[in-house]
Amino acid sequence: MKLLQSPLFNNKIFKIILLRIGFWFPILLLIIFKINDLDFNKIFGNIILALIIIFAANLFTNRKLNLFLESIGVIFFNIVMFIQITHFYLFNDDIMSSTFFIIFESNTSETTEFLSMYIDFTITVIFIVLMVAAFISVFLKVYNSNSKIKLKYSFSALLIIFGLLINNNIRANTFPHLFYTALSNYQHDKKMFNEVTEDKFGGDFSQVRYNSSSKDEISVLIIGESTTRHHMQLYGYYRENNPVLYKIKENLIIFKDIISPHTNTISSLEKVLTLASQEFPDRKFDGSVIQLFNKAGFKTYWLSNQMPMGIFETTTTILSKNCDEQIFVNTTDKSLDNKVLDPLKDILKQENNKKLVIIHLMGTHGEYENRYPASFQKYISQPVTKFNHRNAYEAINNYDNAILYNDFIISEIIKEVEKTKSKSYVLYFSDHGEDVYETIDMSSHSNEKGTKPMYDIPFILWRSEKFKMEENKFIFDTDRKYVTDNLLYTLSDLSSLSFKEFDSTKSLVNKNFVFKQRKISKKKNIDYDILFNSKK
Repeated sequence: MKLLQSPLFNNKIFKIILLRIGFWFPILLLIIFKINDLDFNKIFGNIILALIIIFAANLFTNRKLNLFLESIGVIFFNIVMFIQITHFYLFNDDIMSSTFFIIFESNTSETTEFLSMYIDFTITVIFIVLMVAAFISVFLKVYNSNSKIKLKYSFSALLIIFGLLINNNIRANTFPHLFYTALSNYQHDKKMFNEVTEDKFGGDFSQVRYNSSSKDEISVLIIGESTTRHHMQLYGYYRENNPVLYKIKENLIIFKDIISPHTNTISSLEKVLTLASQEFPDRKFDGSVIQLFNKAGFKTYWLSNQMPMGIFETTTTILSKNCDEQIFVNTTDKSLDNKVLDPLKDILKQENNKKLVIIHLMGTHGEYENRYPASFQKYISQPVTKFNHRNAYEAINNYDNAILYNDFIISEIIKEVEKTKSKSYVLYFSDHGEDVYETIDMSSHSNEKGTKPMYDIPFILWRSEKFKMEENKFIFDTDRKYVTDNLLYTLSDLSSLSFKEFDSTKSLVNKNFVFKQRKISKKKNIDYDILFNSKK
C-alpha cells in the first residue's frame, strides 16, 4: 500500500492513467497483435467505446453508482478485447458477421469442441493478464475513490466522443455494433428461410419434369463434414485410410478438383442446397434442392447425425423441414455416424417409387477423436508433417482415423443402396475441407485463414448397374474444375429432372458444362485458381 500513498501515485495524471489500466492495457495488447495489419478504425472504435464508459461513469455524483458502473465497464471492455485479440491471434483477421453466424448456429457440444481445439497456453495467458488488468483497475478505483474526473471535463469529453461516433467507419467497428448488425442479419435470414419453407412445393422452379421411364429411382446425397481430400488415400494420401472404397474404386467416379465455396458449414450449405451461388448469394431464398425434388414427385428424406439446434435453430435445419421425413439421430457430441445406417435401411424398404435421401454426417468434424470407435484407432505412429510437436502428431493421427471410419460409413451406405437393385446413385462430398497441420501450425477451418486444404473437398459418385444401363448421356470428366455452389444443377441432371430455369452449363456431368471462374469467400470473392493454383 506504500505505493498507493507515494507522491508518484498522488500525481493527478499518473493516477488517472493507472486507475484506467483495465482499459489502456488491452488496447495496447490488441495493437501489438495487429501491428503488421493495422486498420486504425477497427481499434479506434473500441477505444471510443472505452472512453464513453469512463466519462459516463464520472457523470454520477453517487460514489457507489460511479464505482459500480466503471467496474462493469472495465470488465465488459476487457472481455470484448479478449474476444477480439483471441480471434486475431487464431485467425489473423478481424471479427466479421460470419463469425457471429457460426456462434449463433453452434450447440453446446460444438462450442465445447471448439474450445478444446483452439484454447492454448497463449490464449490462457492473455485471458489471465486481461482479467488481472481489470481487477487492478477496479481495486485501485475502490481504494482511491476520490480520483473522479471533474464533471465538466467528463461532460465535455462525452460530447466530443459522441461526435466521433457519427463517423460510420468508427461506429461500425465497435463490438456492440458488429454484434447487433450480425444478429439482425441472421434473424432476417432465418425469417426469409422460414417463409421459403412454408411451401414444400415452392421455389423458382417451373415446368418441372421427371424424364425417365424408371419407376424406382433412388438419389442419395451424402454431405460430409470438415473433410479435405488431402488426407484421403483415394486422392493420393500416403496412408491407406480408404481401404474399402479403394477396393471398389473402379466403380467410383472420383472427381479430382472440386472445391467448396466457403470454409464453414452454414455459408457453404446455404449455397449447395439452394439456388444461391457466389455470384448470386441472395438467391438462397428463391428455392432449394428439396423443393425441386418434391415438385418432381420424389419422396424426400433428411437423415442427419448433426445436432439440429444451435443457440438458435440452424438455417440448414429450417431448409430440411421441406422434406417429407426428418430423422435426427444425434443425441451426444460423440454420436458416431453408424447411427444413420439403420434408419437408412428402413427408408430404402419403403414402398414409394422415387426417393431423395440427404444424409448429413458428422464426418471428420473436430474433435476428431470423437468421430470413430476404438476399433478404428489404426494410426498412432508419428505422421508426416513439417510441424514437429505432439499436438500436431495427435491431431493428424486422430483425423486420419476419422477418415478411415468415414470410409467405412460411405461404403456401407453404398452397399445398402446397391441391395435395392434399383436405378440409383450415391454422391458423396464434404461441406468444406480442413487444414490439419498441413500449411498452418494448427488444425482448423475458417474463412479468415482460408487455406487450400480448407476448400479442397472429396467429390465421389457411385452408380448402380441399372443407372449405368439407362443413362448414357452424361460426361464424367474427372478433371473438370467445379465449385459446389452449383450442385443443384448437377443433381437435377443425375436424377433426370428438368425445369424451365435449368442451366446445363452449371451441371458438372452435362455435355454443355462450361468452366467458370471459381470464386471463394476468402477476402471476399477472389479467384481460387489464381490464389492457389498459380503458386504451383
